[in-house]
Amino acid sequence: MLFRSLILIPKKKKHAFTHEDIKLLETVSKQTLVVFNRISNEEDLITRNHSLENQVEKQVKEIKEKEKLEKELEMASQIQKRALPSDIPKLNGYTINASFYPARIVSGDYYDFLVFSKTHIGVVIADIIGKGIPAAFHMMNLKAIVQQHIHADLSPKAAVENLNKALHKDHLNAKSIPLIYGILDTKNKTFTYTNAGHLPGYFIRENTLTPIFSNNILLGIDENAKYNEKTIHLEKGDIISLYTDGLEDVINKDGQKFGNTEIQKCLRQSAMTSTHNNTFHEEVIRSWTYYKNNTAQQKDDMTFISIHFNGLY
Repeated sequence: MLFRSLILIPKKKKHAFTHEDIKLLETVSKQTLVVFNRISNEEDLITRNHSLENQVEKQVKEIKEKEKLEKELEMASQIQKRALPSDIPKLNGYTINASFYPARIVSGDYYDFLVFSKTHIGVVIADIIGKGIPAAFHMMNLKAIVQQHIHADLSPKAAVENLNKALHKDHLNAKSIPLIYGILDTKNKTFTYTNAGHLPGYFIRENTLTPIFSNNILLGIDENAKYNEKTIHLEKGDIISLYTDGLEDVINKDGQKFGNTEIQKCLRQSAMTSTHNNTFHEEVIRSWTYYKNNTAQQKDDMTFISIHFNGLY
């Protein structure tokens, strides 16, 4: 800040300032003040212009960075979508469906169908803890490990134990991964599965829901962990439903979670509705979508898989 002033120098002669002197000084001081104010205003304007230019430059930089990030996210999203199954297996006597709804542009949910033969299909669903790019990175890595360590000649128990060892040794991947791996055997009409700490889905027969659950720990925690498996013998009309926690955690406009109770109600109603027209999957998604309508944001990634045995094989 500049300080401006007029300095009065005493007259050489020892006489007081005359009336004319004072009048002249007043005139000069007023004119000087006008000039000083003009200079001050110009300097303020220059300062404000510099500040405005800096703000505009900062905003332009932020916009460019945001656009770059959005392009990178969109590219990551496209890569991830290509990593998920593009085609759903079509089997005589079975209707298989899968739906995927990421909470953000990229997701940590992973599912896959491994076609071993015309009668044996592997089904994988996993929920990487977290969201966004880090979770998507771990999801892609998990897919690579699944393809490397799951084979047609392995039972779900043996396959999951292989995955667990590989994930425990892989320092790049996330630890504590919940996953379900099952094999659909259409010839023997069975679904044999191992649940490694994943949210239980449901096996639906008529009006009865049985959790698809086995007492196992998450993948990647204990390298030497032992896993068990269970087998479901399928009858006409039976449904296998698997999903990640985004189905449970969705919140409606009143702030209430969909939750397990509402899910069970939804699954029962959808199974009853689809008895004759085989629209179970669509009914569940419709109910879930209706429940979350008008909410500010989907909080978590959601994947839903259904296998409906029509008994026509």
